[in-house]
Amino acid sequence: MSKKSFSISALLVLLMLTLSVAVAGASKYAYWERMDVDLSVLPNGDLRVTEVQQVKFEGGPFHYGYRNIPLDKVTSIDNISIVDDQGHSYRLSSVSGPEYTFTAVKENHQLKIRWYFPPASNFVRTWRLSYTAHGALRYYKDGDQLWWKAIFPDRTSSVRAATVTVHLPSNVKPEKIAYYFLRNNREVKGYKASIQRIDDHTIKFVPSGQIPPSIAFEVRVQWPHGLVAGSAAPWQKKADMIAKLQPIVNLFSIFLSLLLLAVGTIGAYLLWWKKGRDTKVVLPADYLNEPPDDLRPGEVGTLIDETADMQDILATMVDLARRGYLKFEEVKVKGFLSSYSDFKMTLLKPWWEESEGSSDLSRAEKLLLKALFPSGETSRMLSSLKDEFYVYIPDIKNALYQQVTEKGLFTQRPDKVRKRYSIIGGIILVLSGVLFFLSFDLVDSFGWLPCVPVSGVIVGIGLLIVGGYMPTKTQKGAESAARWKAFKRYLQHIDKYGDLEEAKSKFDKYLPYAIAFGLEKSFVKKFASVKTPAPTWWRPYGYYGYPRPYGDNMEESAPGGGHPLNAPVDAGGVNAPGGLEQLSNGSFVGLDQMSDSFFSMLNEASSTFVSQPSSSGGWSGGGGGGGGCARDAGGQGG
Repeated sequence: MSKKSFSISALLVLLMLTLSVAVAGASKYAYWERMDVDLSVLPNGDLRVTEVQQVKFEGGPFHYGYRNIPLDKVTSIDNISIVDDQGHSYRLSSVSGPEYTFTAVKENHQLKIRWYFPPASNFVRTWRLSYTAHGALRYYKDGDQLWWKAIFPDRTSSVRAATVTVHLPSNVKPEKIAYYFLRNNREVKGYKASIQRIDDHTIKFVPSGQIPPSIAFEVRVQWPHGLVAGSAAPWQKKADMIAKLQPIVNLFSIFLSLLLLAVGTIGAYLLWWKKGRDTKVVLPADYLNEPPDDLRPGEVGTLIDETADMQDILATMVDLARRGYLKFEEVKVKGFLSSYSDFKMTLLKPWWEESEGSSDLSRAEKLLLKALFPSGETSRMLSSLKDEFYVYIPDIKNALYQQVTEKGLFTQRPDKVRKRYSIIGGIILVLSGVLFFLSFDLVDSFGWLPCVPVSGVIVGIGLLIVGGYMPTKTQKGAESAARWKAFKRYLQHIDKYGDLEEAKSKFDKYLPYAIAFGLEKSFVKKFASVKTPAPTWWRPYGYYGYPRPYGDNMEESAPGGGHPLNAPVDAGGVNAPGGLEQLSNGSFVGLDQMSDSFFSMLNEASSTFVSQPSSSGGWSGGGGGGGGCARDAGGQGG
């Protein structure tokens, strides 16, 4: 055999051994073939428990066994002994691990017993675990009782066969003994277990079939009071008190839960009905074909949906371009394997040079221009705003909220109204959540108690939802919103309400409002179908049919010299002379040629504006604005 063949064979053998070990480890499993429990009630009131556990181990290796005994229904446990079927008597140890030793540690209201034996695989072993439980009996005038989960539920595997034998003191008359069993704390209909009287003072319970994991088999025996020494332990007094209070607390919990739900939901609705509804306005016409007042697109978007968002910022940016403050140009940037689009922004009117009285810029518009050109430059690439622009967004939104409020359109700033109800709803949610987790400790005793904080959670969530509808418009604001919605319907169905050919001259003016309403796709598509020229503030890649250079070397000239974008800009944003009529003659591209790149710019701006450095807890890129092409053409939003 060659060295190469030998190496390959060795690797295959090693792989097979590794797989076999992995399979063996995966099939490691243990279950009880038998568990026989002997319960002896002693005359002094103690209970001597002996558990004979026969366990079958498959796979391995295994090196310890366990038994967790709850301490909530006893006063103490001692006299622990463990012997196996090979004659080894295990000794108590303070450390874990030595063979033929065991540890007994109180932890989480349990006595955790662990016994250790030499590691072995695929074997059957039997252990006899014995201990004395003090204060385990219940004492009542009508009879003293033993309740004991002999087949304990703290198991991850089944018990295939079991017996439970109860021995009572000889002074207990047989005819006075009562007994029954429960499966998992309740009597299960259809489940059978045989009960045998071994002698006058011995009862044997034999569960039918195997007992699945996590299922307990509990026996209960009663005999006349006074025949066994002892008195009620503190835990019994507490349990008896809980048993008396249980129906009262559960009934009160149900009542309080329903009351909270009723008061909370009805109260939230009445709160909205009284303070959150706008005045109903009826217009004489279904639509308006002109803007009803002088609100800017960003203000209109904030008025309609009562939220200043990225859609309103993008609408404001496009409106600034329409009014001659900005122009955009698509350029191609050469990447490692291919080129990609970026967008050059040029500031045509430095806003800081305008006097306060002569400027027609609102505070939000000034903040937006400052965010686009923070260092006073007049030209930059859109991509350069990545991880920088986001810090200006709160101020821009704040200005939009302030403007619509100062113009008398809202009784209070919408964002502050929502914040106030969010705080109240959040406090209710937190308090209800804390109460819910605290009630978990009492759920075994009072099963309906957690329903009270759950109702509080529902009320808190309801208040958060209602809070979003609580900003209230003034009479003036309600009337303005109704008229702007009528104008929105006009833009949404502009081909139905008028002649698109005649409306070409209005495209540039109405485009920012269409963006604010979320109608930009359908709006542009309709005007592109009638060969409407693109706005002069937008220069797509390949302008005049000539390819643009890569990178930052972007000339402002065109074949034959000059460029429409270098011409004077009128109030409508259309370069003179000639305006749309000249552009329609072929000196500029149409909407069908610019729409894809324009929507790409809106989407890119939306993601760029909200991008944050990873070190500040945000993320680079991503949507988060809902502007541009993120809206569908069906007219949703706004």
